[in-house]
Amino acid sequence: MKKLFFVIAAFLVSSVAISGDVVGKIQVVTPHTHPGWNGVMIQMAEGEIVDPDCGNGTWALIRVQSELDKMLVSVVLAAQTTQQMVRVFTSECSVPPATLGTLPVVQAIDLGLRQ
Repeated sequence: MKKLFFVIAAFLVSSVAISGDVVGKIQVVTPHTHPGWNGVMIQMAEGEIVDPDCGNGTWALIRVQSELDKMLVSVVLAAQTTQQMVRVFTSECSVPPATLGTLPVVQAIDLGLRQ
């Protein structure tokens, strides 16, 4: 499963412009609903998501719009439960009124951290 997800993450990284990332453990996973879409908010336990377009903070958003997004949510829940270190990549910003503030949107998550 890890190798499959790493391949998917690598594909996503190569197919879109990644603007931010962070390595750390996921502290909070919470549903976030809005009249136009559904998503999941994640908060990193350590380290800020450094995204030059969205600012730096510990919160990010996964928009749940496709099967791949649902897989990202599954990976996030597993990483939070096991407290595994992950690298979270972001590619764009969610802005009000969709979210209360400007937040980075998760594009990919890499479980295959190498030392």
